[in-house]
Parts: sequence; structure tokens; C-alpha cells
Amino acid sequence: MSLKRNVFFSIAIVVAPLAVNAPAGAAPIAGDTVCPNATPYVQLYNDQSANQNTPVDDFMVTIGKAIEAYANCSSTMVTSGSAEGRHYAQMREAQFRVAQGRLLRLLERYDEARVALKDAIALVKDAIEWRSGGRAQADSIYKESSLTIKGIAQSELDKLPKPAPSPSPMPK
Repeated sequence: MSLKRNVFFSIAIVVAPLAVNAPAGAAPIAGDTVCPNATPYVQLYNDQSANQNTPVDDFMVTIGKAIEAYANCSSTMVTSGSAEGRHYAQMREAQFRVAQGRLLRLLERYDEARVALKDAIALVKDAIEWRSGGRAQADSIYKESSLTIKGIAQSELDKLPKPAPSPSPMPK
């Protein structure tokens, strides 16, 4: 069995459950009403996750397109002034970045995995820290889901080998 085939079996176990399951409070994946442009990529991701013959490279492309769709949606939400819409889009993008980081870790592309996972943590930071204005302040409705994603991303980061120390410059 090839490395890519072995990696796919591992992917099916560790990646599929994360991005497929919408967090509590999130719009349903099929026909995502908040980020409709992401729907085809999420559906493709679901289909690829269910197919053990999906090439790893195809899986990576789909994850990348889902990330891009949610990033674009987040930008749209910033423009429209929808903080909760932005939190949703960032949370979904973070989920796919965790999936990407897990896959990169399995492919032993540790530096890229580290970047993806740190990006995921950065994406959910705002939803975790955000408080609505006004008299009745409230947390983001995506705070708990974002905390879960942050914990998963940190757990994945902890599984990565420590980066090699940078070589110190030679004295002159």
C-alpha cells in the first residue's frame, strides 16, 4: 500500500469528522445560507471524505477552496457589518484549516501544518473575545464552537515535532 493510500485512511479517521460536522448554532452545511459560495466545496469535501479512493492531492485542493470561500465570505461580512456572520465564516474557515493542518501533519509537512493550525487559532480569537455592545452585552453565539476549534488546533499543534532551532550566525 502506498504512502498516499495509507495517509488517506488516516485522513478519513482524523479529518472527516471535524469539517463535516457543523458546530452548534451554525447554519446547515447543505445550502449554507450565511456563506452560500462555500456550499459546493463543503459538499465535495463530504463526498471525498466518504470515498476511500479520493487522491490526497484532490482532498487538499478541496480543503483549500473551502478555506478560500469562507475567507471571502468573512470579508463580505466585514463589509456588511455583520459581526456574527463574520464569526461564523471565520469559525468555518478555521475548521477547514484544522483539517488542512491534520492532513499536512500526516504528510509530514510539519512547517505547513504549524502555519495552518496557528491560522485556525487566530481565526477564532475574535469570536472568543468578542462582546456585543449596548446595555445587554453578550458573547458571540459562536464562542463555544470557537473555543472547541481552538482546543483541537492546539492539540494538533502539540502533536507536531518541535521546529528545528535556527542556526546561529557565525561570528565574524
